[in-house]
Amino acid sequence: MPDDFHDVTVVPQCVDLSPDEVLRSLSFHEIGHAAVGILAGMHCDYSELFEAEIDGDRCWTGRTVWGSFKTSHFGFAAMCAAGPVAGSRQLAEADLLSEQAAAWADSVHDRETAVVNLARAGFRITLEESGSHGEMTWRQVVTFTEALAEKYWPHITAGAESLLCSPDFKISGNSIAQAIGITNPPRAD
Repeated sequence: MPDDFHDVTVVPQCVDLSPDEVLRSLSFHEIGHAAVGILAGMHCDYSELFEAEIDGDRCWTGRTVWGSFKTSHFGFAAMCAAGPVAGSRQLAEADLLSEQAAAWADSVHDRETAVVNLARAGFRITLEESGSHGEMTWRQVVTFTEALAEKYWPHITAGAESLLCSPDFKISGNSIAQAIGITNPPRAD
């Protein structure tokens, strides 16, 4: 798996969310990645939210940084899907999941990260409705991840709240693991 796969994503101008609503959704998005990655055996260094300047515009984005990718192919795919799943769920619970917000929360780059990196590793995920010859579909990954997010939602919520309350919008992987109630797997050397 790659060492660093996260691309900065610009919040489109058409998103009908306030800056605070964007930050809240992003916190759930990043903690979703972190929680599912940790559960799948990946060591999380930290998750953070930060401002970036792209084409002269300032926007909020986030990233989760990993100390190891020791997980199954499916675990990696679920970790990628967990950000959009958690961000979308938070927006839906806050009654903010408009068409524009849903498109923003979908985070195509997370799906592409899973599909491209796993294809390089010989594991194919299709975007079609049904896979052939045992292929995994992205819908199957998302459905599994939604069930996992449901089970751990109170913990994902606690981690997201901690991230939002941190003075620099940064939280350690160990703190996230503690919120989930498990130990952060060891770093790869």
